[in-house]
Amino acid sequence: MARYENIRQALDDLPVFDVHSHLGAKGKWCARDIRDLIGYHWLKIELERLTGGKIEGASDVQSFMARVLPLFPAIRNTSTHYCFVGMLKALYGFEGATLTAENWEGVNEAIESAARRADQRAKVLDTGKIRKVLVARRDMPESNPGDRFVPYDYGEKTISLEADEPGDLDRIEKRIRAKVAELADAGSKALHMAFMRTERYLPDSAPDTVSALLDRKRGGASLSADEANRIHSWCLDILTDEAGKRGVVVQVFHGMARYASPVSANGALDVDPGFMRNMAILAGGHPGTTFDLFLATRQPSHESASFGRILPNLCLSGAWWHGFTPATLKMFYRDRLEMLPNTAWTAFYSDGYTVEWVIGKLHLAKHCLALVLAEMVSEGFYSEDDALRIARNLLWENPLRTYGG
Repeated sequence: MARYENIRQALDDLPVFDVHSHLGAKGKWCARDIRDLIGYHWLKIELERLTGGKIEGASDVQSFMARVLPLFPAIRNTSTHYCFVGMLKALYGFEGATLTAENWEGVNEAIESAARRADQRAKVLDTGKIRKVLVARRDMPESNPGDRFVPYDYGEKTISLEADEPGDLDRIEKRIRAKVAELADAGSKALHMAFMRTERYLPDSAPDTVSALLDRKRGGASLSADEANRIHSWCLDILTDEAGKRGVVVQVFHGMARYASPVSANGALDVDPGFMRNMAILAGGHPGTTFDLFLATRQPSHESASFGRILPNLCLSGAWWHGFTPATLKMFYRDRLEMLPNTAWTAFYSDGYTVEWVIGKLHLAKHCLALVLAEMVSEGFYSEDDALRIARNLLWENPLRTYGG
């Protein structure tokens, strides 16, 4: 464990670039009280799994905590709880193993006190040496010292809006290209593209076929998943081509779908065996565009690394949603360390909605990265000094080169 401890401690001295977050959504950057931290959906779904219903609704923090505190012993084993407690220790000096009736009020007082600080957002990010964070452009703060926050936009909205508009294909193509150009000119460094359940890129979507499908759709016909994907894929080819010309990264998210649930609309794992193969065709067909792939499941880990090995414009980043667990993170890291240049991928992104959860998620990512690096040092792959040079690439240099800012 000494080698792990050395590497883990050294990771705290490295700068970090968080390549995807939801900070600033609905104007929220920092937790106002403990409910904002417990209400983060990654933790909330574990608690709601136990209650069979929503945990919100209490008008005051005392009533809310009376409802959720009895649930914490049942989730002490989860990786989300590990992130939560690690966050409390890093930011508020928490010394317990979990929240209890005896300690939660002290934690809440510390959160409320910190929330009153004008510089709380920067102070929290500084705790993790997080120098850059991708944030949705619509949520960018008015003040952005040092260009710490780097804007991205939602590419899905460009496609869904443009593909449904009337007009011939030439006009639709011009609108999509103009929209991407507009986003790039506004400063966006990336376009978010989440592929959900039946959505898949289909190569060679012929314009005549797409035109006929659009006519049917506008006439009220119900299209099959493959037919809808033909339209989507034709638009995606245009979007990715223009993104490459404008120096905008296309972030692709895969491995999650929304299922009916009595407690939430959150998703669970969903893997399309053909997705990665078609993803490779998309990236290979647009060599001038940089793609960054985020996976929510470990199943395509080795396959995605193999494509990243042969496609210089395909990067891999972190782990998405249910993929953000120690077993999956370590598999991702090990596959990528064994197969890819250490300049070809990024180890972390938070998906956080408040800056505090960025720290919590980074706590787990660093733990897993240190474990895998220490393991490979012990196996003779490289020295500890080499491991730390690699880690700096994975946490800072690579995303800085990919996304600028």
